[in-house]
Amino acid sequence: MKTPMLFEDEAELERIREEEKALRQAEKMCADLPKRIEMERMERELTMPPLHSLEERERLNQYEQALATRKQYRNVVKAQSSSVLLLLMLIAATAAVIAWSLRLMNG
Repeated sequence: MKTPMLFEDEAELERIREEEKALRQAEKMCADLPKRIEMERMERELTMPPLHSLEERERLNQYEQALATRKQYRNVVKAQSSSVLLLLMLIAATAAVIAWSLRLMNG
């Protein structure tokens, strides 16, 4: 009858050893944690923040990507130049109408 008791004791002892091994591994991981946290803090302190010019470049890059293609850019330039041409024609027509009306008034 002592044989089954011996197997149970050995099984329990083996289980306890496995638990102890797992706890020691967890303890090693936790022992390194303060060092890792300190190193991460030091690294954050020593890292230089991004320059303002980098933010400006990124903003400009995003704007240029919003235009997307050269074709869209050309279309915008074409529309602006035609608008300027129409404005100049309108000013010229207004000046011609004013000159004509002044001639009619003077007789």
